[in-house]
Amino acid sequence: MKALYKRMLEKVPDHGDRSALAKQILGWLVYAKRPFLTLELKNALSHSGRVGAHNIESIIGACRGLVVRRRDRFELVHTTLKEHLEEDPETRSWILQAPLAMTEACISCLSIAVTYLNDHRRLDFSDVWYKHPFLQHAADHWGHYAALAQQYPGFEDVAQKITKSLADKSVAAALGRLVWPDSQVIDSDCGPVLDDDFARPLGGQHLLAYFGLPTLLKDLIDKVQNKKQKLLLIGIAFTL
Repeated sequence: MKALYKRMLEKVPDHGDRSALAKQILGWLVYAKRPFLTLELKNALSHSGRVGAHNIESIIGACRGLVVRRRDRFELVHTTLKEHLEEDPETRSWILQAPLAMTEACISCLSIAVTYLNDHRRLDFSDVWYKHPFLQHAADHWGHYAALAQQYPGFEDVAQKITKSLADKSVAAALGRLVWPDSQVIDSDCGPVLDDDFARPLGGQHLLAYFGLPTLLKDLIDKVQNKKQKLLLIGIAFTL
């Protein structure tokens, strides 16, 4: 299989837009938490700085048979291709760039939708999903990609964007609603909370804890001005 994959990869252009597109898609599919739907991938590409929508033919064509579309989902042609791309020295160098690019695309998508997200009482996100099909994937998995990307150069700038956004209680609550859609959010002195018997505070700290990002949680503590909320964050940080 390795020899076959090498021959197929040799058909991918060495330079130019099609080469960059193919490498980006292959890298994203290696680390994707779940397969991308067609509209999700096209929208994600636009949030990664690629201007213009890419049609299905251009996406599959650029990858020279290494990517297939099954039931409206883009996947690597076989699970063994993932192992090959991660282990082969010739591909590993650009595959490892994918988590940071994926994190940036997620944050870009979430930031553009901020006018809808910063109203934490909003229940219907259907219009936002229609305009930004990548939004739910971004909300569900940005932290997973950030956890993978934090060991690579360039993550510091992305981390600042993340903690700045999560320091806004209403934005954090709206993101929480996307990740946990069944949560009922109300206001409290310490920020938004889940409306249940225990009234657990819901904010950026819970998202960072959920995704396992203690370093970003410490940065978030520095940005919070409310003393009660800061103490709450410090308590959560000690549990990670």
